Amino acid sequence: MGFSFWYLCQFNRIAGTNFADLKCLFDEIRTTPLHNFNFLVLGLDSRDGSNTLLTDTIMAGFSYPTSGKLIFLSLPRDLWIDLLKTKINALYYYNGTSLVKEEVEKIIGEEISYSIILDLASVSEIVDLVDGIKIDVEQAFDDYDYPKDDGSGETVHVYFNKGEQIMVGERVLQYIRSRKSPDITEGTDEARARRQQKVVSAILQRISQFRLITNPETTGRLYRFWQERVNTDLPLALLLKLGGAHTQGKMGFEFLSLPDELLFVPSVRKHGLWVLEPKEGGWGQIREWVKVEIEGML
Repeated sequence: MGFSFWYLCQFNRIAGTNFADLKCLFDEIRTTPLHNFNFLVLGLDSRDGSNTLLTDTIMAGFSYPTSGKLIFLSLPRDLWIDLLKTKINALYYYNGTSLVKEEVEKIIGEEISYSIILDLASVSEIVDLVDGIKIDVEQAFDDYDYPKDDGSGETVHVYFNKGEQIMVGERVLQYIRSRKSPDITEGTDEARARRQQKVVSAILQRISQFRLITNPETTGRLYRFWQERVNTDLPLALLLKLGGAHTQGKMGFEFLSLPDELLFVPSVRKHGLWVLEPKEGGWGQIREWVKVEIEGML
């Protein structure tokens, strides 16, 4: 009891909450049922000197607590939305979350209940909040054209060694933003999507570690980060309930990406841009693939 009282006092001090706030949150957690739902994760990659809000990270999430699975599907940022005559990563800029949600639902054939939107720069903050994350770099690669964050338009050289390593926030940003490596296996959007999935997995694993959970200063900062830096309609009580299930070993993570055989690159002359389109001309084949892949994991 003494530890619990000390923990909650420290948490309140860092998080800016009080015991009444925590009682309400605990009551919500207790009464919130775990159920299947889908959600959307958008990462906005805005930099100094840029006024655009392109969603360079687009993931559909499928939560199946009854089956113990949380599945993430990365969608290519260059998917062409023919009806709107633009790429999927520009939809948020034109009409916010609702438009992205509507189009993603058409692509995957599943209803989306919630959305989570954050600037990729805030990923650096959360990584530093948890004192770094462990990433296994599958192979070494260079990027000689990595853009500076000062809006100057200049580029710098970044390099990643092969192997397991602890990355802090700024290093993680370089890892998930890089897409111009001369290495054909790393200098693509598909490679960047795989790296983004690794970072998401590493963050989820890190924040569910017992040593971190029992540190009230860290959990208080994470609470404040969620409230102040993340734009979402996903109830915190539901998120914490899922987190509790994972900590107890009842939830695992899986990651998917659309296979190349479902997409093709049309001539640049067709749209004036480098884009990806579904091979059959509609989303039916992709919807069926999503359905089969998810059912096979449950």
